[in-house]
Amino acid sequence: MMDAVAAGARLLGLAEVQWRSPVWNEGAVRCYDRLGAHAEEKLRCTLSVPG
Repeated sequence: MMDAVAAGARLLGLAEVQWRSPVWNEGAVRCYDRLGAHAEEKLRCTLSVPG
């Protein structure tokens, strides 16, 4: 599947593909590591909007 995603990205002229995975999903993180993906720590902020 990731080969198809990469091929589609190449056709679109993209240099990279990004996606998100929860930190707790260790199996997915290991899989992405094996694929050669580079994980970056990101800060996600949430602002509650009063009713």
